[in-house]
Amino acid sequence: MGQYHYVVNLDKKEFLHPHKLGCGLKAKEQIGSLPGTPAALFALLVCSNDRGGGDLDEDCAVVGRWAGDRIAVVGDYAEKRDLPKRKGCDRADRIYDMCVKGAYQDVSGLLTDFLEKEFGVVYDGGDGGWGSWSKNSEEEPCTDARHAKTAIGSGDRSTSR
Repeated sequence: MGQYHYVVNLDKKEFLHPHKLGCGLKAKEQIGSLPGTPAALFALLVCSNDRGGGDLDEDCAVVGRWAGDRIAVVGDYAEKRDLPKRKGCDRADRIYDMCVKGAYQDVSGLLTDFLEKEFGVVYDGGDGGWGSWSKNSEEEPCTDARHAKTAIGSGDRSTSR
């Protein structure tokens, strides 16, 4: 089967659920997806936004939300020694299950709205499973990559350009 991963903010006890960002749960399914997990994580970590052309929407609450926090990619096969032991920090082998059970807040929904606006795409959340992205026909494309359709949830790993 393989290991499933969440991107987790250890300080805020928040996480990104890849299915809610149009990605699979495995590392290779997430790393190359667009918009998906990489774009969401980048937006959350930006710490010097709104200082020049090409920056992200400064009015969006997600931009920089995780800047300076301790972030980890934690899998369901994690072992307790995978993260350094720190006071007030959950053990790595428990974090994935804690996300599933609601002890960490899923902030993926905040990112889908942001990514729709930034990439000019539309997110279809499906029926509680994997969502997918498609081009917003009302938006003019900025680059071909910005409008890649991610359909990992349907088993199609290709992108249309």
